[in-house]
Amino acid sequence: MDNLKIEIRNMTRNSRFSIIVPAYNEEQSIRDTVLEIRRVFLKLEHPFEIIIVNDGSTDFTADIINTLANDLPEVKTVQLDHNYGKGYAIRKGVARADGDYIVFMDADLDIHPAQIDRVLNEFRADLYDVAIGSKRHPESVVDYPLSRRFISTIYYWIIRFLFGLKVRDTQAGFKIYKKEVLHAILPRLMVKKFAFDLEMLAAAHRLGFKIMEFPIRVTFSRKFGRIKLKDCWLTGIDTLAIFYRCRLLDFYDYPAILNTGTPKVSIVIAVKAPNGNLKRCIDACLRQDYENYEILIVPDHASMVLDVAFKHNERIKIIHSGAVNPSVKRNMGATAATGEILAFLDDDAFPYHDWISTAVRQFGNREIAAVGGPGVSPPESSLFERASGCVYASLLVSGTYRYRYTPHRYQEVDDYPSCNLFVLKTVFDAIGGFSSQYWPGEDTLLCREIVAGNKKIIYDPHVIVEHKRRPLFLKHLAQISRYAIHRGYFVKRWPENSLRFAYFAPSLFVLFILSGFPLAHFPVFRKIYLSLLFAYLGISLIASINISGIFLTVLEFTGIVSTHITYGVYFMIGLFKSNLTQHKVVSEQTALRTTRLKRRVDFPESYPLHHLGQEDLSNLKKGDVSC
Repeated sequence: MDNLKIEIRNMTRNSRFSIIVPAYNEEQSIRDTVLEIRRVFLKLEHPFEIIIVNDGSTDFTADIINTLANDLPEVKTVQLDHNYGKGYAIRKGVARADGDYIVFMDADLDIHPAQIDRVLNEFRADLYDVAIGSKRHPESVVDYPLSRRFISTIYYWIIRFLFGLKVRDTQAGFKIYKKEVLHAILPRLMVKKFAFDLEMLAAAHRLGFKIMEFPIRVTFSRKFGRIKLKDCWLTGIDTLAIFYRCRLLDFYDYPAILNTGTPKVSIVIAVKAPNGNLKRCIDACLRQDYENYEILIVPDHASMVLDVAFKHNERIKIIHSGAVNPSVKRNMGATAATGEILAFLDDDAFPYHDWISTAVRQFGNREIAAVGGPGVSPPESSLFERASGCVYASLLVSGTYRYRYTPHRYQEVDDYPSCNLFVLKTVFDAIGGFSSQYWPGEDTLLCREIVAGNKKIIYDPHVIVEHKRRPLFLKHLAQISRYAIHRGYFVKRWPENSLRFAYFAPSLFVLFILSGFPLAHFPVFRKIYLSLLFAYLGISLIASINISGIFLTVLEFTGIVSTHITYGVYFMIGLFKSNLTQHKVVSEQTALRTTRLKRRVDFPESYPLHHLGQEDLSNLKKGDVSC
């Protein structure tokens, strides 16, 4: 046993450490902190690097850490253009880290780095995977304001009750992780700001990694006012969300992520004409933390606005499609794309900065042909847009499909909307692209063909975009009616990924409402009818309760009921239609033949290409694509 401990100490001595220091507006302390960390690790004689992540500071933090990086060989910097939060800053720091052990330290030096020496041997000798400093450890020495001590105690008992996590302090700014632990848990995390530390530990605990606590000495250099009441509230909300994901969704149990390198991604944005949403969408695309990508914008006609704004940006291509529907635009964009992966995005969808890098990692599994993620409502949306988003995200409206509007568990799906969808270009070309005959609904047909080709479509809750909603009530219900008609028609025409009870439920509700008129003449049936109706209204009202205010609750309640009725009516219309009004196929054929189909495409026999006409299919397989 003694020999084993000596061997482990030697392994620790030869191991490399990466110390990550997230910093936001730390011009007063960051220089002293970095110099002190460096002094301590030079004494410890461990190979090390210090990675300072400037999280969008508005003071002189960036200048100071750049100077430190120029003067000190051990210092690296990561500069973020916005304040994304501690969680994202740590992710970016880990991405730059070369160490076998990753140390997280706060920039204020409240916990001195010299305390790491007492834990290193114990950390490795006892075979722990994570070591965290704890202010509540019996041997800790803490100069701790009473107010913070009280909050810490309350939070400890909440964590213990919700997660069974047997650590006394999740929030201290001094933690050590083995590199392999972080590689396992970071891709699974959702929180980027307030409860990030807790989610890391909850995920590590869930995956079976061993966590130890060590005593620390803490001297608070800041007043308690640094932590605002709003931050405590948001931390509480994040904590409940982590509990929901961990305990109810088994969110952190999905398969390990494969590393695929950096294949080129082509973002395709179909748009009628330039608008304010498009500018924000493109700005979000240009802020991606992934390097190898291009953006293809497909408007109807040439636009001075687009030409002036993006003429000199090498990432961006503009393709003028003429007045065709979005399916044809996407096909044209896919033709001009040079990437291995196509990323279809609506012009009113704004991707998170890690959108591409998160989606791409899934394609390491060769069975996966497409990846989609949730489209959440932008937090700055208008009241009626937020209400529409709440309606879509409601369990009573979207049922088991609400994962499309709010992060849910990782899963395989057979249908996903094209507002946020990544597809392998080889598979997309083999299928023949989107069909324009049935729009909306072209994405359902594409997904049907993908699954028919024995490929998988994966829902990854981390592939997030903020997607603007049509405001209640008219525009929202108009969109609902279009979805319902097409789904009703698809149920009988292509049942493979449309014949689901959830799609019939609103129509059954409408029939139930209509049945009340003849049944009203019978007292017994009238009582049953009214009881069920009031039960439905009561459940809908409870499901609509929103902490953001009574007015939003009322809007959501009204939106749920009106959505059920609208969808139910129009679904039956689509169900009984002999055919839908189709878009002009000639528009698609012309666009395809002049763009995507100028080259021969070889189609695997596993892709049936059901939605293309026989003449088109015959010509395609022959390679005859001339106009």
